[in-house]
Amino acid sequence: MHEYGHYIDSQRMGLTYLFNVGIPSIFSAMSNKKADNGLYMHNYRWYEMNANKNAERYFNKHYGNRVIWNERDYPRYKR
Repeated sequence: MHEYGHYIDSQRMGLTYLFNVGIPSIFSAMSNKKADNGLYMHNYRWYEMNANKNAERYFNKHYGNRVIWNERDYPRYKR
């Protein structure tokens, strides 16, 4: 579901998605580090949380509230 959120962003942003989200996300994922609390920092980048929010909105709208969101692995908000 998370990746579909990136797809939604790419449709909204057009070519700028590649430079504003795509490339930074790849580098962030490659250098991903665990914080002291055991959570990965990459998951808390604005573009990753935005993809999570997009996906949750989309799937809840089209499939009702049957979607159980994994907030730990795919956070929508900073903790």
